[in-house]
Amino acid sequence: MIPASDLERMKGAHIDFAMTGARVHTFQAKGLLGFLLAIVVLAGIAVVVALVFTFALGVGLAVTAATAVLAALGVGFARVQRRLPPRRHRELANSDH
Repeated sequence: MIPASDLERMKGAHIDFAMTGARVHTFQAKGLLGFLLAIVVLAGIAVVVALVFTFALGVGLAVTAATAVLAALGVGFARVQRRLPPRRHRELANSDH
């Protein structure tokens, strides 16, 4: 916890940065530089969120394309099977794959 006296002194943008068990590094900027620092951090967060949605859309598009290809192959197989004589249908159904 930060003592109340330290909180009163902090004005402007304040970022605490630490990785794993390392020391905490604090970046503090006041005035216009503080405003710009806050905008940069928010823009970075927005880019990460946008990339997550872009990746999700890409995966969805890939799944949709794969489904369309499999459906086309299934329709093609059904057309070929329909043109075969009925005796051949039974042979295909009883064959071991």
